[in-house]
Amino acid sequence: MGFAAHMSSLRDEDRETKELNALVAQPHMYKVPSALVNLPARKSALTTSRHASTDTAHGHAHGELHYHDHGAVHPYHVLPPSPWPLLASWSTGVACLGMAGWFHSIPGGGALMAMGIANVAMSATCWWRDCIIESDMGMHTEVVKRNLVSGVWMFIVSEAVLFFGLLWSCIHLGMAPTVHVQMQWPPVGVIPVGWDKRALVMSAVLAASYYSANVAMVAKDPRGAVLYWHFVDIVWIAVYGIIYVGQY
Repeated sequence: MGFAAHMSSLRDEDRETKELNALVAQPHMYKVPSALVNLPARKSALTTSRHASTDTAHGHAHGELHYHDHGAVHPYHVLPPSPWPLLASWSTGVACLGMAGWFHSIPGGGALMAMGIANVAMSATCWWRDCIIESDMGMHTEVVKRNLVSGVWMFIVSEAVLFFGLLWSCIHLGMAPTVHVQMQWPPVGVIPVGWDKRALVMSAVLAASYYSANVAMVAKDPRGAVLYWHFVDIVWIAVYGIIYVGQY
């Protein structure tokens, strides 16, 4: 082996040793989608404000840069400023005020309620549109997906606690009616709805819609079974709404 070849082999070994030491010294990094790792760092606040005032696609691209805001890549989805929570809250308040006015035959109550419901529908549509775009861009990592599932379970538990409280208050007042309900349950002037007629049918429709929604959730074929069972669930919801409106 010549002198030049010997020196070349020594340089290769030295390069390999440096690369190995660099890999060993590298800190632990979270696993995030490669599309997020390759994003450029944010330049300045002026660039950020300019990006925030552009179209929807630029707004979501700007949102991805929040993964690099704190000096390290992390698996959490730090949301950029969004108008939908504030707009949805305002729309819900307007809808409730309009509904109360409509119930008491106040002029303009129905129009106010319709405006609030329309704004709620628009906010929900745009908000879920943003969620779908962020998911398609790889922002929903495994940690984010786990937190989303946990949030759904917390919502289900809160609904169960709410209905348990309503049922328990009804049972409590029925077992021991107070003077506030004229010592009688149901109170004087309230006509109770029988459980064996319309209420039983509505409960059966709710159970059927629950079954169809769960079948759609666990179905494997997105174009066949999922769409079919979602359609069935929508039909059950429509039937429930028709029965509910016909009750009054």
